[in-house]
Amino acid sequence: QGAQQQRDMQTGEGQRMDIDQITAKLNKAFCLDPNDNTNMSDKAIDNACDLGHLSKDEASYAKRNFQARRDREQEEACKSTLPVPSLKSGESLTLAKFQEFAKVSLPGPSGTGQAADAIDLGSLTAEHWGKVLWQCKSLQGRIFSKLGSSASEDIPSAAKTVFRLKNTTPFPTLVTAADRSSFIHSDAVLSEKFSQISVVSGTDAAAQVASPFVSGSFEFKQITEEQTAEKGSTVTLVATFLYPVVRLDLSEVDGDSPSSVVEVNPEFEEDVTKWLGQNKPDILGKIRSEYGDVVAMHQLIGVAAYTTDTETMNEKQSLESLKRGFAGKVQTAAPIAGVSVAAGGGGGYQRQDANEQGNRDQRKTYQFTALAGNVADHTNPSTVAQFRNNPNSWRAIHLQDLRPTTDFLTKATREKLAEAEAKRKAEAEAEAKRKAVKHVKQAFPDVKTTADLDRII
Repeated sequence: QGAQQQRDMQTGEGQRMDIDQITAKLNKAFCLDPNDNTNMSDKAIDNACDLGHLSKDEASYAKRNFQARRDREQEEACKSTLPVPSLKSGESLTLAKFQEFAKVSLPGPSGTGQAADAIDLGSLTAEHWGKVLWQCKSLQGRIFSKLGSSASEDIPSAAKTVFRLKNTTPFPTLVTAADRSSFIHSDAVLSEKFSQISVVSGTDAAAQVASPFVSGSFEFKQITEEQTAEKGSTVTLVATFLYPVVRLDLSEVDGDSPSSVVEVNPEFEEDVTKWLGQNKPDILGKIRSEYGDVVAMHQLIGVAAYTTDTETMNEKQSLESLKRGFAGKVQTAAPIAGVSVAAGGGGGYQRQDANEQGNRDQRKTYQFTALAGNVADHTNPSTVAQFRNNPNSWRAIHLQDLRPTTDFLTKATREKLAEAEAKRKAEAEAEAKRKAVKHVKQAFPDVKTTADLDRII
C-alpha cells in the first residue's frame, strides 16, 4: 500500500494518477510491450504528450516519477562502488570504520602456479581495495630506526593512521596497476644496523628523510654519505626480487582537492596538540610509538623475496659497483628470465642476462626469505611470483619518497614540537651533568672548584 501511495500522486483536479497506467499508455504510444517497464526520457514523454497519448499532468507526473527512479538507480549503483556502502560518498572513514576492513574476505588466486593468469584488478570491489590498504598498512607511518624489520617491528604498536581514506573507490585513482615485469633492487650498506632498510627501501631514498623529528635519520644519512668501502671494511649486501601488482600514490594528500581520495587524519594533529598541552616528557617518542616517524608517499604493493650477504673488502671499492655486482651474482645463482636490475633504487633499470655473469658451476647459493608471499624453493626467489595472483598475499614491498610524519602537522604545531624537544634535550643534558658531578665528587672528594669539576667531567 505504501509503495502504491508513492507511485500515485494527487492532482489539482482531485484525480489520482497511477504510474503503471501511464507507463502502459506510453508503451502503447511507442508500440512497446505493454508490460515493459522502460525508464523513458523526458523527450519521449513530451512527444507522447504532443501526440495526445498523455495529458500535461500525466506527462509532468511521469517525468518526475522516472527521474526519481533514475536517481534511485544511480544511488544504488554508486553505493556498490563505495568501500563502505552505508556511508555517503566522499565521507571520511574513521579509524574504527577503516579497521572494519580486517573482516573483509579477499578473493583467492586467479590460478595456480607461476603460469597463472594475472588477476583482473577491475574485478576487485572498492571494499576489497580497502582491505588491501588495511593489510598493507599503507596509511600508517613506520618507525625509521626499525624500517624493514622482518617481524614488522617498524609498524607502530598503535593502529592509528597518519592518513585516512575517503569513502570512494581507491582504484584506479589512488592505486594504479603496476608494470607486471619483475626486477631486482640491490643495495650495499656499511652498517649492519641499517641493512633491513635496504630490503624495503634504499639507502638513497631513506637518507633524504634526515630530520630532527626522525630518530636515527641523521646517523643513517652520515653512514650513507660514505660512498666507498675501504680495504678491511665489512659491507652488508642486499638483493630483493620484486614482483609488483599495483602502485600506491599518496602525494595528492598535499593538495586541497575535494576529489582527493585520502586526507591527513585530523586525530594526528589533535593528539600531538594534546600531548604538548600535557607537557609529555618525550613527545617525539610518543608520536613514534603511536603514529610512526616516517611515511612512504609512494609504495609498490605485491610480493617479494630477498637475500643478504656480507663481504669484507680486500681492496677499496665503490658501493655502487658492489650493489650492481651483487645483483649480478644473485641473478647468476638463481637465473630468472626477463628480470631487470636496479641498484640503490636510483635511475633506470637495466636488463642483465644470467649467462654474462661467469661460470655457474662455481656460483654461490643464496637463501631467500619472503617479504610477502611464500618462497617454495628458498634458493629460487621466482617461486614467490605465483602469489602475485593472490590478493591475500599482497604487502607493501618497496617504500619510496619517505617523509617525516611530522610534515603533516600544522606549522604552528611543528614549531611548538621543536621547542618542546629542545627543552627536553636541555633538561636531559642538565640531568646527565648533575649525575656526572655527583659521581666525580664521590670519586674525588678533594675537588672543590667548578673549573676542576668540568675538566674531570
